[in-house]
Amino acid sequence: MGVLEVIINFILKPAAVLFDIWLLGASAGATIQERKIWENPKLPSMNPFGLVKAFLLNVCWMGGTQLGVILALLKRAIMGNKNGDMRRFCHNGVERIVGQMLIKLFIGPNIIIRGKENLPPENPGSPAPVLIANHDSQIDIAAVYYLCRSWRWISKSSVFFLPGVGQLMYFGGHVFIDR
Repeated sequence: MGVLEVIINFILKPAAVLFDIWLLGASAGATIQERKIWENPKLPSMNPFGLVKAFLLNVCWMGGTQLGVILALLKRAIMGNKNGDMRRFCHNGVERIVGQMLIKLFIGPNIIIRGKENLPPENPGSPAPVLIANHDSQIDIAAVYYLCRSWRWISKSSVFFLPGVGQLMYFGGHVFIDR
C-alpha cells in the first residue's frame, strides 16, 4: 500500500465521513430552528414538504459554502491575500453565488428587489447604509444577496460552527457577537 493510498483510506475518507455527519446534523438542527419559527399561530404551519425543503436548503447552503471555503483557502495559498482580496472573494463571490443559486433552486428565477434605487451609491466616501435583515426564515438570508452590494452580517457567534457557513463568514469579514 502506497503513501497516497494510506492518506486516502485513513485520513481523507474518515474526514469526509465526519464532515458528512457534521453537515447532516447541523442541517437537521437548523431545520428544527426553522420549524420553531413557523410554530407562531399567526403564520401558516410548515408541512412535511416544507420541512424537507428547509433541510435540503440547509444541506445545499452548508455544502456550497464549504466548497467555497476550500476554494478560498486554495486561492489564498496560491495567490496570497492582496488588499483584502480574501474578503471580496468570499463575500462578493462565493456567498453571493451560493445565496443566489439557492434562491433560484428553492424559490424560483424571478426575484424582484423593490426600493434598491433608494440606497446610496456604493462609492468610497459615500455614506454607509445600515441594512437590517430581520429575517422570518432562512431563505430571507439568501435573498439579501440579490442586492449585489458589499456589506457585513452581524451574527451570533454560534453560527461560526455551522459547516462552511461560519468559516466563510469569518473569511468574508463578517462580525460575530456573543448574545
